[in-house]
Amino acid sequence: MIGGKRGWVARNWMQLPQVPLRAGVGGALLYHSAPMVFTAAGHANFAYMLGEVGLPFPGLSAWGVALLELAGSLALIAGAFVVLTSAVVSLEILVRISTIFLLGRGFPAPMPGQPPLPDYELNLMYIAGMVALVIAGSGYFAYDWARLHPPVDAGTAPRVRRDPTGKVKAVRKEREGMNV
Repeated sequence: MIGGKRGWVARNWMQLPQVPLRAGVGGALLYHSAPMVFTAAGHANFAYMLGEVGLPFPGLSAWGVALLELAGSLALIAGAFVVLTSAVVSLEILVRISTIFLLGRGFPAPMPGQPPLPDYELNLMYIAGMVALVIAGSGYFAYDWARLHPPVDAGTAPRVRRDPTGKVKAVRKEREGMNV
């Protein structure tokens, strides 16, 4: 319908793909990082694998990386500071896989009975998803959107524009949504 009112989804559909992307990448990161933080065996396994790679201070490094990934996954799911979080976590994953690749040893074997680290393919998918979020932003239904677009109080006076001579120009009606 040309010239008619379009619905909310039709006006703002470009902001909706970020929601499942944030949930998918954040949920997968949470699935892999939570055992490293919340279970002693998961943390010991991760520290063991970092030591096998040759990283100095593997116990301390395991806490730092696991907490970064856990906080990053929760921030992605909530939509909080998505661009910064995606950039930092994807950089950490890129450093991890490039270090393992450059050392030429491959991904280390886990302790018996423990899960291995995600392989190259999954790590590259994490990076691709987070690069997409850096480019596209958090989208609707995110903390970032609510923080950057507070609700407008109906009792406030409309904004007025003045031309260079000081005369009041026509007030442009604000549109709701991203298309402002």
